[in-house]
Parts: sequence; structure tokens; C-alpha cells
Amino acid sequence: MICSSEQAAIVDAAIYDEVKAEFEAHQCVIISKKADIAKLEKVVHNEARTAVNDAILGHSSI
Repeated sequence: MICSSEQAAIVDAAIYDEVKAEFEAHQCVIISKKADIAKLEKVVHNEARTAVNDAILGHSSI
């Protein structure tokens, strides 16, 4: 599910690989390429309202 309150994780470098693997095991995706971030922003963000796009709320992200 897309949830605007679950948008970030701060992870200590010592356990980064372990945490990343656990996220991926639960179908989480880490988006770090600027081009991919820009594509996602176009879908998620409603610029006219400066808010999350209502059309995507409550839908599966996969």
C-alpha cells in the first residue's frame, strides 16, 4: 500500500545490507535514481493541490 507516512527509513551503515534485503523480501523497493524518482513524483504528487494524488491512495504499489 502507498502510505505517505511510511516514506523513509534511516538505517545505520553497519546494518544497511541486512535491512535492504529484509525490505526486498517484503516486496519493498528502494528508489534512488533521480530519473526514477522524477517518474514516481509525477504519479504520486498532485502539483495543482500540492498534495498526494488521491487517485493512488489505498492501492497496492505492486
